[in-house]
Amino acid sequence: MGVTAFKSRAQPLHVNISHTRPPTDVESTDPGFLEAIELISSSFSTGSFGWKGSKRMTVNLPKLEGEEEEEKVHVMLTINATVIGSKDAKEEVEEGEKSGEKAEEKAGEKEAEGVDEPAQEEPAPPAEEAEGTEQEAS
Repeated sequence: MGVTAFKSRAQPLHVNISHTRPPTDVESTDPGFLEAIELISSSFSTGSFGWKGSKRMTVNLPKLEGEEEEEKVHVMLTINATVIGSKDAKEEVEEGEKSGEKAEEKAGEKEAEGVDEPAQEEPAPPAEEAEGTEQEAS
């Protein structure tokens, strides 16, 4: 089947998004029901995250005049729902986690060695003492 024939016969497909699965008897209550697809949370190779799902299905195209049977097309339905801004959010979280992990590692290493960090740096000597020291050295 060519693209022109397909576009002239194909009906729109409608997607409903819900947190609940459709009832098992949905086929009897919705004469146009084709398939249900579940989207699972996922991270993508781009660094962003969201939901994804895919399903193979068959869609019947309506009969044309003079045809005995509907034409069937096999379809791979793939849906990606990306959280807007998630790529940047992920990078920020990773940077924070990395710096937090490094600080924890350093503290753990020093504790293992028995070394305590000083609470503060020692104050600089008063200006008079520093000047006197310089004069003695010359």
